[in-house]
Amino acid sequence: MVVPPRTMRTPGMVRFRLYTVRASS
Repeated sequence: MVVPPRTMRTPGMVRFRLYTVRASS
């Protein structure tokens, strides 16, 4: 999963990223 640095700055996207990473793992 590739997440642009720009999205990581957004708290909401960070949560979404962690959620997707959990689902992947």
